[in-house]
Order: sequence, then C-alpha cells, then structure tokens
Amino acid sequence: MTPKRILPPLVLLLALLLTACGEQPAPPPTAQSEPASEPVAATPAAEQPADQPTSTPIRIAVATATPSPAAAEQPLAKTASQPAAEPISTPAEAEADAAEPIPPIATVLNAANLRAGPGTDYAIIGEIKAGQQVFVRAQNPAGDWIQLDMEGPGQTWIAAFLLDLPAGLDLPVASDLPAPPPTPTPGDFVAIQETTTTISTYPWQQFTEPAFDEATQWGYQRFNRSAYEASNPQPSPQNYRLVSLENQWLRLTLLP
Repeated sequence: MTPKRILPPLVLLLALLLTACGEQPAPPPTAQSEPASEPVAATPAAEQPADQPTSTPIRIAVATATPSPAAAEQPLAKTASQPAAEPISTPAEAEADAAEPIPPIATVLNAANLRAGPGTDYAIIGEIKAGQQVFVRAQNPAGDWIQLDMEGPGQTWIAAFLLDLPAGLDLPVASDLPAPPPTPTPGDFVAIQETTTTISTYPWQQFTEPAFDEATQWGYQRFNRSAYEASNPQPSPQNYRLVSLENQWLRLTLLP
C-alpha cells in the first residue's frame, strides 16, 4: 500500500480514540431571540451563581397608630376650630316664644282709688280716671276685687264694679294675696276736737282787689303790695277756728 492511501484511515482512527477518551466541552450557548409575545420566566435568586450580585428587597417599617382600648372609649376633645353646638329652636318653638299671651283689657267706668290689696282696708296707692283701659290679671276668691297688670312694686287692685269687663271673662283666682292690714283694736279710735285760737294778724284783706287774666280768661283776687306797704300796717289779734284729730299714735291740728 502506498502512503497516500493509508493517511485517511489513520486520521479517522485518531478521531475515534480521542472521542473515546473523554467528552469534548459543550459549545457555548448561543442567544436565541424569543418572540415578544412569550413571557420570560424569572430565574430565582437561589439558582444564580454566588459571584453575581443579587438584588435584596429592603423592608421599610411604616409606623401606624394603633388606638388603645382606653383611648377608643374616650370621646375626642373639641378643638378651638370646632364651635360649641347651640340648641336650634324649631319654627313651632320660636312662634310660641314670640306669641306671648296678652292679658284681657277692661275699661274703668268711674274715677276710682287703686289699692294695695283686695279691700278698702288696704292702703290707697294711686288713682285712675274714668274711660281708661287697663290690663286685668286675676281676682280675689270672692270675685269683687280685680288685680290689675301694672308696672311697679307690689300689687294693684280695684273694685270689680268700677270696671267694664269683657263678657264671659273667667279670671283666675290670685294665689299670692298680700297680707291684710292689722285689725284696729278697741282702743284704736280717732278723737275729733274743735277749738279757737288767737293769732296776731296783719290786715291784708282790705288790700286785695279783683283782677282778670286775659291769657287764661280767669278772674282772681290780687294783693296790692304797694298800697299795703304804703299804709304801714300793724298786726292786730285775730281769732281762728282749730280742728284737732287725735288717736294713740298721732295728733293733727288743722286751721280751716
């Protein structure tokens, strides 16, 4: 055999021996393009080599307010920006407050005295003219005295027959009647005496003269002082009548 024919079989034999002695290293993987429609599976961090850096997730602690049971039971305190709640009145309540009842009105028939209580034993505290209209408030248990609604301290009463009351008026009975005045004792009486007295008096009567006021159309007696002083008058005794009223507390002397 010639050398040219022996060389190819020897090369083939050498290749088989090398294959039998060991595996050849695998060729490096080639990057293959994947379709965009197919998702790429993420490789877990545990399967990566140790010499390659991995991203470690960072835990951030977020503080949250956890109310305690005691704090949950307590009501929230009002701040300065929260005004206090005010009661709101309903239209019905506002109308009731605005519409206060008006006392009944009566007309005074004759001029009369006003007294501090239901009876002539009470003190006179004023007078009222006929035709005046007054507010009436209550009556005494007998119904013969009427309490008027007037300003001022104490109570004001008038006899019922002196008023023209509305027909069918039913007044309530006053529950806070004033205390009655003290009853006179047997020794509490008034003694009336009449006496005379003498007083030195200047003669003034003859110096008066009739006069008439044009502005008021009123006639009167005018004292002529000029004539009186020119006459150089002198006093003379004059008798006067005296009336005395006296009880155990007081004595009054009047010169009519």
